[in-house]
Amino acid sequence: MKGVTRDTLSLPAGSLEGGSDPELLSVAFLGGDGFPTHSSGRKVYNLRANMVQVMGSSSGTMSTCRTSTLVSKVNHPHLPMFRYEFSFVFTFIIALFTASLQQYLEKAQQAKAQREEATVMAALHSATQDMTNVARGIASPAILVVTHFPLGSFWALPEMFLASWIWGMAVILCCVFWFLLGRRRRQQGEPPLENGFLPYLGCALKFGANPLEFLKEKQKKHGHIFTCHVAGKYIHFLTDPFSYHALMRQGKHLDWKKFHFATSAKAFGHGSIDPAEGNTTENFHQTFIRTLQGNALDALIEAMMENLQYVMLQSRAPKLQSNTWVTEGLYTFCCQVMFESGFLTLFGKEFNSNNDKNLSSKQETERAHILNALENFKEFDKIFPALVAGLPIHLFKSAHSAREKLGEALLHKNLLKRDNLSELVTLRMFLNDTLSTFDDMEKAKTHVAVLWASQANTIPATFWTLFYLLKSPEAMRAATKEVQSVLETDEESISLDGKHISLNRKQLDNMPILDSIIKEAMRLSSASMTFRVAKEDFTLHLENDFYNIRKDDIVALYPQLLHFDPEIYADPLTFKYNRFLNEKGEEKTDFYRNGRKLKYYYMPFGTGIAKCPGRLFAVHEIKQFLALIFSYFEIELVDSNVKCPSLDQSRAGLGILQPSNDIDFRYRMKCL
Repeated sequence: MKGVTRDTLSLPAGSLEGGSDPELLSVAFLGGDGFPTHSSGRKVYNLRANMVQVMGSSSGTMSTCRTSTLVSKVNHPHLPMFRYEFSFVFTFIIALFTASLQQYLEKAQQAKAQREEATVMAALHSATQDMTNVARGIASPAILVVTHFPLGSFWALPEMFLASWIWGMAVILCCVFWFLLGRRRRQQGEPPLENGFLPYLGCALKFGANPLEFLKEKQKKHGHIFTCHVAGKYIHFLTDPFSYHALMRQGKHLDWKKFHFATSAKAFGHGSIDPAEGNTTENFHQTFIRTLQGNALDALIEAMMENLQYVMLQSRAPKLQSNTWVTEGLYTFCCQVMFESGFLTLFGKEFNSNNDKNLSSKQETERAHILNALENFKEFDKIFPALVAGLPIHLFKSAHSAREKLGEALLHKNLLKRDNLSELVTLRMFLNDTLSTFDDMEKAKTHVAVLWASQANTIPATFWTLFYLLKSPEAMRAATKEVQSVLETDEESISLDGKHISLNRKQLDNMPILDSIIKEAMRLSSASMTFRVAKEDFTLHLENDFYNIRKDDIVALYPQLLHFDPEIYADPLTFKYNRFLNEKGEEKTDFYRNGRKLKYYYMPFGTGIAKCPGRLFAVHEIKQFLALIFSYFEIELVDSNVKCPSLDQSRAGLGILQPSNDIDFRYRMKCL
């Protein structure tokens, strides 16, 4: 054997098939045809078909063993794809790990004996070079190199180098293993597939960095439907708005509840709310529709109107004295006012405003508790995208603590002490107690879910609406005039003598300009996603084509593609307050793409049966907030030329995106 310079160490036949040699064998695949020269002179094994021949240069010994359990098929390197079975890849993993480790151990031992640090570093460099050579052998798995490696040599290595090296190699080997066997293959009739290069994550990092640009790129490459591997899930993105209705008709094959139920349990920490799981028989969606729409909405609007004025005028009174300008962050202001008002509206008050003798002190105590809840809410909300992605909350100690504190505040025993609970919370408490097997904290965490749903999108939507109004004097004038007209028509007077303005549902519905402004602000800031999970393998029939969908895959719509389409909305990145008004000043519903009228053109709240049940209340409370701002305050940006803050893309898919930074503004009471 030319090129083999080291004496051969005999290997018992069959040892590669599960022999119990007490010493570890290091195996590596090296590329090449025939037997290459190797400077280290280790034993060389020639792999031919399903046999391993063990050869040497001096003793001439040779043993042969079957490798049918190791190798299924070795393709020629010029074929388009290798086909490995599990045992073959497992052998390769051992080879890649231990071949270069052997050399490192040998040279590290020499370095230790000589006490020369330079030699240790040279050994590490040499081992790294050998590892690179080993990795190149993937392209032509023709030769096995085996070295004799005593286990005791491990203790000759510096522990820090060894641990880091082993973990690094483990990650690399897992990636290689996944790339060879774990990647999904596109089947006939399925949409184009984007696996991405990262195990489990797939395309998640690129998608998360800028979902809109990522989907536009894939749409241009693949067309109106394609599949992306994102965080362990295979998501079929449907981008043609004329095919949306086809998805809505697939109720027999698609489940809209499964994803939402799983996400809620994961994020908020309660048990599954899917009736099929047996924890509860409550139909949550029907509960929300019953208590957030119809007659129940009128009561919510009335309570919110009262609480907004209490928060704006009474609880903030110390800041508004002497008619001086107050400077704050706009997002901070919207967050405090909307959270405090919304909390009081849904979860009631600890004080009775009619006959409580210690009303003032109790109000201050109550406000302190709510503002503390707000801080816990913000701490929890910061890591909400990570929870949805599947990370356990125990990785985030402060957020976990914040969620638990919110749950403690919303325990049934504490809610029963409050007055004026909303119908939503009252009914949910009753159904929790009668239809579920949840413990007290799990019941409370279902209320935390209600709190989050009522605030997480409403707050940023309020911010964006007010920000665009402040940046557009024309829009501000039109909106202010509309509010004044409605108040004058109904003979509502604006004063600071304690008499509150009353705007009911009918009056709020008669504000088309505010409607258009809110819609336009939400069009520019929403990044919600509509999900459906396949119950079984089925064929999705679209307008001009059909595709096979596998069980448990997700079919998704990303409405931001629609909202930023220049064929539907001219100058899509520009705020136009009257974009959703027709020539008569009424709501506009005619939007076109390629000359065809669209049924789905505005979708910040989702669509179909899963459409947000609280959307009407959300829009009405933003209108109430704006009407009161126009009525009681002078308001302006500190810097009128300030640029629009960018959208925080980390929350893409969850609804209205938050601003990446706050904007300073100032306000003061009007002279009424």
